[in-house]
Amino acid sequence: MTGSPNITNPSSDPIVEVVRDMLVRYERLDELLYRNQSSDQARDVHAEEEISHLFDMVLTTKDNLANFRARSVEGAILQILAAVETVSCLIDSEYDERLTDKAQKRFMRLVYSAVPVLCDHLKLDLNSLGAEHFMSTNLDPWLPSDTKNCVGEDAPQVAN
Repeated sequence: MTGSPNITNPSSDPIVEVVRDMLVRYERLDELLYRNQSSDQARDVHAEEEISHLFDMVLTTKDNLANFRARSVEGAILQILAAVETVSCLIDSEYDERLTDKAQKRFMRLVYSAVPVLCDHLKLDLNSLGAEHFMSTNLDPWLPSDTKNCVGEDAPQVAN
């Protein structure tokens, strides 16, 4: 397997840092939602605006998890969870070709980032398991296009 990032400790993984920041936003969001639901007071316009901004920041953060390569096992696991959520949202939503294409690209970046980190950590050689039938380097969104084989060339290798 080639092209795997160096595994670091979780505190230096940008994915772990971004998710920690997102969790702070979730806590604030929960606090505001609970306060608004249990309040007998008139509508709090400022709280509603903050809720709207927090929702937007959380959704943007989740989308952006696919823009980083995992550097730790924790980051890889978080990316796999984000990939599962991406597919789940697609299943739950109405068909929209543009959103489907975007979600597919996000899913591929998440998985192709996470799997190499986990393989390195577990000392697995996926090529020996026949994984090229599942994760071809030709599909790896992290690799430049000029490093990929054309159809009919040598058998693809697993990205890692």
